[in-house]
Amino acid sequence: GMKRMTGDISGALNESGTVRGRLIAVDQSEDSFRDVEKEKKKVFYTIVEADVTDDTIVYGSIQIQDIYDNVTDRSGLPTDNDGNDLDWDRSTFLAPAWNRWDKYSTIYKVGVEQNLANDWQLKMQASQQTAEANWLFATLEDFDSVSGDANFSRWGQYNKETSDSVELFLNGPVVLFNRSHEIVVGGNWKERN
Repeated sequence: GMKRMTGDISGALNESGTVRGRLIAVDQSEDSFRDVEKEKKKVFYTIVEADVTDDTIVYGSIQIQDIYDNVTDRSGLPTDNDGNDLDWDRSTFLAPAWNRWDKYSTIYKVGVEQNLANDWQLKMQASQQTAEANWLFATLEDFDSVSGDANFSRWGQYNKETSDSVELFLNGPVVLFNRSHEIVVGGNWKERN
């Protein structure tokens, strides 16, 4: 079964309400119909934004995600040497109990939204994301129903990637041929390493 706890708090951080914040936290765990198999997920997100002037908002946010699962045995249940069903329970988990896949990511963002003359708006945002994955698991390759021998393949790997990005957009109304049009101009830059 699945268990999930969520907290979500938001509101003004000063008397005038020009500084606002929000915090969200999620803690979730789930067991499978299969023995051993489970997943855990934790998410934390917070943002603070402030009205620097009547026309300028600045903000910063942090999101952290931590996910663990012990990796499904991807090969399913085997048959006997003649291809017949072995009548094993569907809850049978044929991967090692030490199977695991840990995924961890953080995202930091800062941005500015600036209102300009004639209903135009400028938006700028910079962000950095770091993602890590660490896994070690084995899956059943073949099974001999006479001897009971089984062969497993094992994989292990660690990855870490950081990406930086900047976005800049300008949007507003333009009147052409007596009709109003919404124009959006902008672009983004991203670098991974």
